[in-house]
Amino acid sequence: MDMKITAHPRPHGKIGQRRPDRNHKRTPGFGRLLAAERGATMAGSYGSRRWDRADTRLDTDSALHLDVRLLARLSLLSPGTHGLTWTRGAVSLGSVTLHVDSTEPDAVVLAYAVEDADRAPRPVVERVALARTRCHYGGSRPWFRCPGCHLRRAVLYGVGGMFRCRVCHDLAYGSTRETTVYRMVRPAETIQGTLGGARDGGVYLPPPRPTGMHRQTYRRLCARLEACQLRAIAAGLRGR
Repeated sequence: MDMKITAHPRPHGKIGQRRPDRNHKRTPGFGRLLAAERGATMAGSYGSRRWDRADTRLDTDSALHLDVRLLARLSLLSPGTHGLTWTRGAVSLGSVTLHVDSTEPDAVVLAYAVEDADRAPRPVVERVALARTRCHYGGSRPWFRCPGCHLRRAVLYGVGGMFRCRVCHDLAYGSTRETTVYRMVRPAETIQGTLGGARDGGVYLPPPRPTGMHRQTYRRLCARLEACQLRAIAAGLRGR
């Protein structure tokens, strides 16, 4: 079974509109990757960039990632061999093969290729254990066991040729480098997607109340949408 994940570049993801991460505290131990390891990227990965400051960390938007919740939703954690490809438009950003053995359903084997600078692609095969927690209303929720820290994680990121959690790779959240304007635009886009309607320039126009939505919910979403836009306008006037 082959699946594709489309990566949508966010409008606030431009380097010139982001703030470098300053005075951060690095996680000791596994998270410290050598410069040569940070130079190696997943095959076809995108978003690799370098800030002027040498102590700036990579962010989660710069790496391909595996979300165990999405894999479970797509039935890619069932026994068998499954292919997963990241794409942006018609461009392939990377791919990985997932194999789940019927005799060992609590683990997934990742197989992929890593492209190092001036070197031929090298194959990597790694076993990642799975854990499950019970849900209150029945069933269970899957988690990755990060190969670095062995803690339960929902997302693993491909950096330096290894899939590890955000803490092990010492990654910063992309939202921490957004300006206030784009930090307000993002939730406004989410609310607008819930309500529907159109956008007139930089202003979101809430439509009439969707069928089936409670009036109280509709008023609350409209108020949040207006608040986000007012904060974005105020931040833009202050140059933030």
